[in-house]
Amino acid sequence: MLGERPVMAQGGKPKKGWRRWLKRFLVVGVVGYGAIVALMAVFQRSLIYSPVKLPPNARLLLPPETHEISFTVDGVGRIFGIYHPPKKNELVVLLLHGNAENVLYYLDLFKGLVRLNVGVLMIDYPGYGKSEGSPTEETLYRSAERALEWLNREQKIPFSRVVLFGKSLGTGVATHLAAEHSCAALILESPFKSLASVGQRKYPFLPVSLVLVDRYEVLSRISRVGEPLLVIVAEKDSLVVPAESFTVYKAAAEPKTLLVIKDADHGNIQSVGGDFYWQRIKWWLENFSKKTDN
Repeated sequence: MLGERPVMAQGGKPKKGWRRWLKRFLVVGVVGYGAIVALMAVFQRSLIYSPVKLPPNARLLLPPETHEISFTVDGVGRIFGIYHPPKKNELVVLLLHGNAENVLYYLDLFKGLVRLNVGVLMIDYPGYGKSEGSPTEETLYRSAERALEWLNREQKIPFSRVVLFGKSLGTGVATHLAAEHSCAALILESPFKSLASVGQRKYPFLPVSLVLVDRYEVLSRISRVGEPLLVIVAEKDSLVVPAESFTVYKAAAEPKTLLVIKDADHGNIQSVGGDFYWQRIKWWLENFSKKTDN
């Protein structure tokens, strides 16, 4: 009735007021959460990719007999890399590096592979180093495909002598190539199940798997890989947790080899592994890769 006072809750405050404030709080929370998800969806590639660029005229100090190369990828632009040619009938490693880096960050790995008596080609992804274009899952795949084609057509290297080596983000690219082409072997260092699984662990309260566009589905592709496989895992990897890499390894077909570098984290596998790291890779290449005399 008109003039009646509101029912009072214990403590002397109206129940109706508390409900109103709770509703407002929930509305603000839902709107705020939705805004965060929307921003993540719109700017997700800025969160994923951290290209480290180089000036177009930068002169690189490269190991002996190593030179810069470049090729054009339709719809992307010019892609740059560095190449150490193989001797007759040697294997060639196509090295696909990680995120937030460029070829200069991987010169130690590059030179270490050269010391194993193999040729090495390492490219910078679109938007990285001197390479043109913008990084997306599609442009990274297309650039890596073109690098494989460059080795085959212009350097006369058959796929059967190409070892695909992906590190971190590069494991997604290398697995894609291995699933589409029959190469000599595949090396995955710190592979993840998918980029969605890495992102979900980093942002557990956000629906990463629902909005992510660039997914790099390593786990779902690894069963299609027929090449001999070496999976390298850092025991204390803080970025790609070892459990993810072990899951990829278990899902892969034989022949496969697992190499765990004790006490290593994501960014120091080579330095912590030292001679053991290189000796195991050398042994594996000599024993498991499908070398030919073509």
